[in-house]
Amino acid sequence: MTEPHPSRVLRWAPRFHPAGYRAEHEAELIAICTRATRDTGPLGRPREALDVAGHGLRRRTGLSSHRTAGQVVGQAAPPTVAVATADGVVNLASAGISHKRTRPYRP
Repeated sequence: MTEPHPSRVLRWAPRFHPAGYRAEHEAELIAICTRATRDTGPLGRPREALDVAGHGLRRRTGLSSHRTAGQVVGQAAPPTVAVATADGVVNLASAGISHKRTRPYRP
């Protein structure tokens, strides 16, 4: 059985990898992604392509788990998301409270 032709999204995703890594592994990345998304729904290929692109960006920026910068970002991300979420909830709640206070009185 022949491999299906990879989608445009799956051919585009490896471009985020560094040139040397891409030259060595691009065909393998596309083949694995094509097989992995063969029986997925309409969002399977874009999700896989985003995973591959994210991996490429992490390799390009040096934010892998075996380097100090990657470990720092990995440790800082969960609390940062929690604080940002809490801030958003507080802002929404305070906007709702202030909105309730500024409505005119209607008997």
